Amino acid sequence: MFNALFKLYNSSSVRTPQERFTTEAFCSVLRSDQYLLTSFLKEFAGIETENTDFNISTEKTYKGHSRRIDVVFENKNHLVFLEIKVNSSENDQEDADAQQLRAYAEILKMTSKKTVLLFCTKSFEPKNSESYSPIKFNQFQWWQIYDFLMKQEINNHLIKHFLDYLDRQEIGKVHKIKKHDLETMQYLVEMLKSLDANIALISPKFEAKFGKPDGKSLVLSQMLDHRRVVLSKNILGKEGVVIVGFYFGGTSAVQPKLLVYFWLNDKKDENNNYKKIKNLIDSYAGSIDDFSFSPKDGDWFGFGYQKELEFFLEEEHQSQLITEWCAERMSELHDFMMKSKNEHNIPWQIKT
Repeated sequence: MFNALFKLYNSSSVRTPQERFTTEAFCSVLRSDQYLLTSFLKEFAGIETENTDFNISTEKTYKGHSRRIDVVFENKNHLVFLEIKVNSSENDQEDADAQQLRAYAEILKMTSKKTVLLFCTKSFEPKNSESYSPIKFNQFQWWQIYDFLMKQEINNHLIKHFLDYLDRQEIGKVHKIKKHDLETMQYLVEMLKSLDANIALISPKFEAKFGKPDGKSLVLSQMLDHRRVVLSKNILGKEGVVIVGFYFGGTSAVQPKLLVYFWLNDKKDENNNYKKIKNLIDSYAGSIDDFSFSPKDGDWFGFGYQKELEFFLEEEHQSQLITEWCAERMSELHDFMMKSKNEHNIPWQIKT
């Protein structure tokens, strides 16, 4: 049910971030059963009470504060704030969000009720509880909520649907180490060194065409969240990004590849560049070899080049060939962008 709803809203004209959707879905599950709500607050907020008159509010603001609290649990004796992250972290935007939890703690200090500040994330993001003193602080991850819900009464159908949603969106479960993972671990460090060395060779050619890449190339979040290690650069507003590097696949049907690709989020495309680019792509021959077009899927569409890494395995000068392939495809992509910029006023932010 939740998966169907998320798919529906995600494909509509109204932008529905997964974080917001997951929060509202979770709160609907808690509202469905007062005993479940009481158990949750006992488990995660340490509130020992049989009182079941807690109200749940989402996106709530307080006078004098512009920030919206993700979830507020409140009754006559207690006030609990819950900040939820799914595919982001508190420090994704340092200036705007670095003091987020401290700001919530300051609001909690203004009440005479018993207070708790909760912080739930997908990935582990350690915090110092002393930073929010004297407010009681507890942080946990989605897999802990998943385990908590698994232990509840199975006849609650909303719990079943929400667990299925967490499964399919890969939010809640901890991936268990399997036997073949042990073998992979033995070669992981060498694999990372190899990827890093190849990225280092590609990087100067990337900078020559598109400028200095955004952030670091080899980061764990890229591997876990996107199954890739790439150089990336926003070259069309904030949501049009070029990526060059390695995509790991993840299934037997999708093999590890080299990518030279451009992605655009249409929902954030304020200047309607999507339609212009789409019309140009329809008539764009590009390189017959390796050219790929990804039709719009939800908010995103993309085009560029991809080549299965298996193609390079037996080559004596493997890194050189990988670098040359990326350089040639970057040149072709850059040429297309320059032409469409000059002839059709697509505002690519690339080097000339």
